[in-house]
Amino acid sequence: MIKKICVISDYFLKKLVFSPVAVFPFRKATVQRIKTLLRKKILIYFWVEYFSSKLITLDEKSKRKKCIRILILNHFRYGTDLNVLRAHPDVHLIAIPIQYQAFINNFYFNNEMDQSVRNPEESDLGKKLINYLCCFIPAFSKRNRIDCVVSCSYFYKQDLCWQVACRMSHVPFIVLQKEYTVHECNIDYLTTLVRNRQSFLGNKILVHNQNVKELFVEADVCNAKDIVVTGPLRMDTIYKWAVEKIGSQAKKQIVLFSFLPMAGGVVHKHSAEGTFDRYSRYNGFVKLFEQVHGAMAEIAVENPGVDVVIKCKWLGKWEEMVNDAILMESRLCVNDIPNLIVTGESPYKYIEESMVVISFCSTSTIESRMYRRPVIIPVFAEASGKYNNYVYYKKYFKDYIIATSKEDLKARSLQYTENEIKAPLLPDEIVKEQVTYFDGKIVDRVVDEIRKAL
Repeated sequence: MIKKICVISDYFLKKLVFSPVAVFPFRKATVQRIKTLLRKKILIYFWVEYFSSKLITLDEKSKRKKCIRILILNHFRYGTDLNVLRAHPDVHLIAIPIQYQAFINNFYFNNEMDQSVRNPEESDLGKKLINYLCCFIPAFSKRNRIDCVVSCSYFYKQDLCWQVACRMSHVPFIVLQKEYTVHECNIDYLTTLVRNRQSFLGNKILVHNQNVKELFVEADVCNAKDIVVTGPLRMDTIYKWAVEKIGSQAKKQIVLFSFLPMAGGVVHKHSAEGTFDRYSRYNGFVKLFEQVHGAMAEIAVENPGVDVVIKCKWLGKWEEMVNDAILMESRLCVNDIPNLIVTGESPYKYIEESMVVISFCSTSTIESRMYRRPVIIPVFAEASGKYNNYVYYKKYFKDYIIATSKEDLKARSLQYTENEIKAPLLPDEIVKEQVTYFDGKIVDRVVDEIRKAL
């Protein structure tokens, strides 16, 4: 019976309340009446059962009886960090899909603008949703034996009322903050950006390094005592590989971690001027973008025995820009080059497989060296001229291979495919500043911090 009601509710919520399509005349007034009915507190236990039926188990149930049961929000946004956490025997991860979290929020909010406030406790609709969640979350947590709620960013709009309601309901809300690249060339911009965002209203934020903590404290995200430096979870995966598979044979392969013209600190220059467009072809490292990607295509054509991988953060528009750059710079078509791969897959697979990595203004510059791969940083065109001040990691250049022209990049890349060479370990000062720990125990620190919050 419950299952049938849930199926009907799915249709009802999607078609009548949350669909952008106007199904009925006078839809706005009709929807408001429906929402008023749906959020009646007498129905909370029905919604507890309904949303409980939508939960996704992200791991096998822990064999330990007293494992920490964690409700994960925005589970598709964690990347590899969530894989590390869910492998820990002391936790059990359960996700609520974001559309169902949105359903609950939309009992009160009508559009994204309703959620665009720095502090929902200062908004009439925010207060109403918080009051509702203060009834829903304790019942939902009891029904599913939830010990705490975890998200991967403190400023997601859909989470703000949940942060407040969890704190008020004594269900800890913890953030495993995603990657924040804090560099001397972007610190002023980031401080302003973060200060203008929403404050953190939950219990605890776990961050990757001391630079991020100092940024959040300076920008008044929350009290310093609520920010803990644990390091990035994915470093445990890299550490395990470094211990167990360091001697494994790499392919005759080069991987470029693709960047866009608006890479690095130059993004912040243009966004501060009000002209930021992630996919701009006319601002930033334009010539560098074209020449580096063109060089990869030329290497692949001239060396059919070498695989060349261009790893994009995602495909779609990004891939189109890569294809266009190669066509413009080298008059080559990606589809005609069998040993050239443009992909959006997990980066770590390609770092492990490749003999050499090319990276620019990216954390892959650090991570690839943790894999003991030689890393080439292209520093020519705008990177050695107009926008040199916006290039990341310059103080570490002595520990990297610097390519000073397109031809130099091609020659150095091929040099490292002749024989596999293990790069030396990064100096401890770089490891400490960028990833804090590299000992395979970051997940234990994270779980300990979660346990302390309970």
